[in-house]
Amino acid sequence: MTNLPLRSEVPVNDKWDLTLLYSDENAYRQDIDALTVLIKKFLSTRPEWTDYHNIIHNIPEYENILSKMYKISSYAQLNLSTDYTDEKLQNLADECNLLMAHAYTELAAFDASINNLSVDDLQACIKEDGKRAFFWRKVLENKSHTLEPAVEKALTALQPALDFPYNLYSLVKQTDLNFHCFTTGGQKLPLDFVTFENKYQYDPDTECRRAAFAAFSEDLRQVGNTFASAYNARVQNEKIIADLRHYNSIFDYLLQKQQVTAEMYHRQIDIIMRDLAPIMRRYAKLLKRVHGWDKITYADLHVPLDPSFTPSVTREEANKYVESALKIMGEDYSKVVHKALTERWVDFACNRGKSTGGFCATPINCNSFILLSWNKQLSDVFTLAHELGHALHFHYVNENQTYLGFEPSAYLIEAPSTCNEVLFSFSLLSESNNLRFRRWVLSTMLSNTYYHNFVTHLLEAAFQRKVYLAVDRGENLGFNALCQLMKDTLTEFWGDTVELTLGAELTWMRQPHYYMGLYSYTYSAGLTLGTIIAKRIYTEGKAAVDDWKTMLKAGGTLPPLELARLAKVDLSTAQPLEEVINYLSDIVDELESLTAEME
Repeated sequence: MTNLPLRSEVPVNDKWDLTLLYSDENAYRQDIDALTVLIKKFLSTRPEWTDYHNIIHNIPEYENILSKMYKISSYAQLNLSTDYTDEKLQNLADECNLLMAHAYTELAAFDASINNLSVDDLQACIKEDGKRAFFWRKVLENKSHTLEPAVEKALTALQPALDFPYNLYSLVKQTDLNFHCFTTGGQKLPLDFVTFENKYQYDPDTECRRAAFAAFSEDLRQVGNTFASAYNARVQNEKIIADLRHYNSIFDYLLQKQQVTAEMYHRQIDIIMRDLAPIMRRYAKLLKRVHGWDKITYADLHVPLDPSFTPSVTREEANKYVESALKIMGEDYSKVVHKALTERWVDFACNRGKSTGGFCATPINCNSFILLSWNKQLSDVFTLAHELGHALHFHYVNENQTYLGFEPSAYLIEAPSTCNEVLFSFSLLSESNNLRFRRWVLSTMLSNTYYHNFVTHLLEAAFQRKVYLAVDRGENLGFNALCQLMKDTLTEFWGDTVELTLGAELTWMRQPHYYMGLYSYTYSAGLTLGTIIAKRIYTEGKAAVDDWKTMLKAGGTLPPLELARLAKVDLSTAQPLEEVINYLSDIVDELESLTAEME
């Protein structure tokens, strides 16, 4: 049972303004009609697609069509994300998914013409179309994994079916999964996904928090087989495609998309699991001691170190916090941040059926749209700063790149967002020398930015790696097997420091990242770079900011290691990650000494 309002009951100022994308649904449908005309006209040039010169000539119109498709699909998906219970919005999104699949199928002929170019022709494209050299290099790299045109076209047409597992997961999570009230202190309290994730798991009342976790887990378990079936279908689909495209493993298939080596991927997970785990166990013991618990359970890990010092934050205060923290990024950056906060780029509402968590979507040549659920917590301010990092990243990309250079490697996609979180923390630390305030900021920094990206998402990644290894061995994974893998992963990280109460093993059911390939580990990879560059920005000022903006503007035109070098950071070795882990060890050291000094 939930006490969240219906979407229709949410104040306008709490909602994002999708009229910035399309004035109304009629305008959206008119653009669909325009897209149909554009594709038909483009296909009429097919006789010209006989040599690489003409293909280069037609690429700009191809990009124009893809940009319009992205804008159209963004409108449908953004609408649905605010209320999965609205059948009209479900139908709008389903209709759009079919439309996109049809459009991509029609464009498959042009894709085939590109893929059929010889190695010599592709090398000529790299030289003659320097603006898109990165794109032609990717085509060349993928050439040995490209299938016959008819097979590629069939796979494109099947995309809605291949996406079904994730769509099913989202629909069940937002509409069919109902939570019962739970009782604590003789009082019945309402429960839903958003309220648990954003409120109860941070609640300083131990009885309430643990009761909420138990009730949340009990109801979540009811859809365990459904979620397991959906997730297994997703990873089996990826395995089939990896085999079809002649990759040696599902890892090779997924990592090539990111332009990341297996060494970079495994290093990120292995070092954090080995070196960060002892540090976070120390922090867990500190939480236990400060709160006077006889034990610390999995349900206790998100509790603030000093709950009585944790203020409630209004939206107005959050805006001031964020704008002040990001002023260091320069006037051009600050102006866009202000526009985002004042022109309703952000959907703050908490309502029934709304997607959980937070995200930022940026259609081509349009402003960004940020979704979050505002609960007046400092953690919400971190999320806001995080998503604004994505928004500003793609603001610069929109200004400097064409569609084919728009999307950076997922390996660094979280760097601009996490950099903002670190800058926000640094800004807070500069406000006061009071010991209790400093301890509060450092603990908040650790329990929000670093816990979220280096623990929550990294444990997702370690679990996910076990899943893909099993799939590569030809195994299918059901509910019990997935729960055991999750429990094993949590045990490996927390040891016997944290009691894994019943429900901890269901953690894999709570996030959508498992449906996005090897995405979860990129949060820690991004924060590794984000931390290093935030320190540079805070100590060096404009020179570091300029380097960072150069990287942001490059979009997806370079592989991740080369992008990082634009910001004067070398990610080819473990040194930056080890530096960040040492920094986290220093934070826990200081939290322990500050606590001892205050006791």
